[in-house]
This record gives sequence, C-alpha cells and structure tokens, in this order.
Amino acid sequence: MGAIDPDTPVRFLRTAFEANDAIGVLLKHYGSGHVVQRMVPVTTAASARFQAWLRHMNARAWNVYVTVNAYRPGRSRAREAVSTVRHLFLEEDRDGPALLAALSTRPDLPPASYVLHSSPGRVHVLWRVRDIPPSRIERLQKQLARELSTDRAATSCAQTTRLPGFVNHKRQPVVRVEIEYLRGRDVYSGVDLPDVPPIEKGASHVAPPPITSRRLADVSSEQRHFSRVSIRRSLASKAICGRSASAAGSCGDSRWPITRRSRLLRHGTRGVIRPGRGRTWRGRLRTPGNMAPNSKVVFYKAAHAYARIQISRVRDFAY
Repeated sequence: MGAIDPDTPVRFLRTAFEANDAIGVLLKHYGSGHVVQRMVPVTTAASARFQAWLRHMNARAWNVYVTVNAYRPGRSRAREAVSTVRHLFLEEDRDGPALLAALSTRPDLPPASYVLHSSPGRVHVLWRVRDIPPSRIERLQKQLARELSTDRAATSCAQTTRLPGFVNHKRQPVVRVEIEYLRGRDVYSGVDLPDVPPIEKGASHVAPPPITSRRLADVSSEQRHFSRVSIRRSLASKAICGRSASAAGSCGDSRWPITRRSRLLRHGTRGVIRPGRGRTWRGRLRTPGNMAPNSKVVFYKAAHAYARIQISRVRDFAY
C-alpha cells in the first residue's frame, strides 16, 4: 500500500481536466513545513519528466496535491485566478463510509464521478462539472458541507486534492492514495445539481452583543491581558501541534473579553508560550527564533489563518 503507482496520476489528470487547462501542483513536507508550488499546463503535469520529479519528491516524504479546478496561466493559485470550474468537491476526514452512504440517499445529487481514499476512513468526493461559475460552486459546496457535516474549510474553488497514486506521508503508517472511478466519463451541468440562491449582502450577518460602559468597567486591565494571552496560546498550540483548541473555551471565563478582534489577528501569531513560569505574560512569550526561516513563515501563516477562523467563535466576548 505504500508503493507509488506511476500510471494512476496520469490517468486522473487526463480524466479530470481538458488538454488545454492549466492547473496547480502543490508539494508539502509536513516534517519541515516547506511548500513547493508549480502552475503548469495539464500536458506538462502528465509528462514523463514531470511525473518522474513528483515520484522523486514523494519518495522523500513530500505530499503531492493538485488543484480541483483550472487556472489562468500565471503563478497565482488564488480564488480570483480560477478560470474554469471542473469539479464539485467535498472532503470528509472523519467517517468517509458514512458520507458515501449519505450521498447515496440524496435524490438531488447525481452519482459522484470518483472518490479519492486519502487514508483509512478519509475520502475526497468529486463530481465533474462544466459551465458553472465559481461563486455558485462555492455556495453549493458550503451548503453541502453544512448538510452533510463535511469539512467546511474545504469549500473554496481554489481547493486542492491529493493526486492519486502517490503516497500520503501525513500520517503513519504511510498509505497510497487510491481512487475509485464511479462515473468518470459523465460531466454534469448546472441543471443536474441543486440550486443554491445567492445570499443577500448582510442577510446572514449576526450583530455582536452591544458594548456598554458597565461591561468595560467590570473587566480589569489584567483580565483583558490574560484573555489575549490565552487566545494566543490556543492559536499557537493549534498552529504548531495541530491540537484541537477552542479559543473561546481557553479563556475560562466569558467575562474576560479581548479588546479588539483586530488585536487577535495582529498578536495571534506573535510568539509561542515559553516553558516554565514567568512573572508576566510578556516574559512567557517568545518569537520562535529557533525555527528555520521557511518553517517560521509557515507557522505565521498557519496561525494567522486559524485566527481568522476563530474570530466567529470568540465574537461573544470580543469588543
């Protein structure tokens, strides 16, 4: 199960994309945190030379990913650079068989084109689509993620999936990413998929609780400092160790708010907690200077992204 299959990646690329598409190929090393990205035509990605390079990198514990949609030629993998939507995508990293069973009971969804088994119990489900704008595919992916309890973070049209045939080095023991073709030749249009109306601007916004002078008076400066440090510790722990931590729960007392949400974004990546006891919260924080430069950049980006996700969770006690 840990051996690279040289034929599976090429077949997938030729099935999933058109010959004139440009795609992104992403390589990630979880040990060092390094990332390598290439924006290339599909013909280049499927060439013998490029595939030999991917096999060489995968044998050295690099994980291989590919974008699920086509891009405009260039170096950007941002959402705005998506030229053509090629797939409807869902990711389930807890109970893949339960998701497949739930999809089989959905009369409004056609059969999936293929299912990627990234590791035991974890699946990526893809439908080949055409003539669907990125905004609609993102609304549909978010709606299905809510209804089916799949990964809500994997709903952007810039999403990547693992390239089948290569080895998944993220977890031990390592396994090869397998693909199951169901309706690989079928390409669905908008009429074959559920219609999700666009959300009106401001319709889903939930206003935060009002700020009162009495509430500010009940919170001391020391308590607000403690709250900010607790949230930073939660974010740094999640970014470095991958441990599940709720920023709201880590503060202990909901009466200890942070002063600004922007402060969480600005300081949530500033440092990690120093082991041992410190007389002040500043003495217990340090910048991760012992990290390699590339690893430090990855740490900052991961913590910053996680901080943005946690904003909605700490809104109840954020000023």
